[in-house]
Amino acid sequence: MTENSATETFTPAAEPVKTVADRTITATWNVGPADENGWQPQARLMVSHWKSVKRYDAQLRVGRVKDEGGSVSDMLNYSALANKVVIAEQDATRFSRNTLNAVYENALTLLRRRFEDGEDAVTAYFDPTSDKHAA
Repeated sequence: MTENSATETFTPAAEPVKTVADRTITATWNVGPADENGWQPQARLMVSHWKSVKRYDAQLRVGRVKDEGGSVSDMLNYSALANKVVIAEQDATRFSRNTLNAVYENALTLLRRRFEDGEDAVTAYFDPTSDKHAA
């Protein structure tokens, strides 16, 4: 990668920051430089178990974070609610941490494959100039 962010390539092949919560695993990649207000755009693979519909799903979304002297603010872009790509879904009669981990690993593999195949719906999330990252 170059130091010029205009020509730098962002890809899900890089190891993401992985965050594990109660029924969700999120993989996060920084995409491009922070904006003039310090907000860092991100691509996020969010893998969740939904008890109400008895299903695991993996969705690609965008978000932003800002570190303000040790206090981190986190938000989804307005477009993130409407703009998401479903990467994987799996029905489940009940929650299992092992199944959540397996769905996460499978979704990460599928995401990387779709990116490598040049699928526009996926590559846009790793392009800092994409309208997906419009605040």
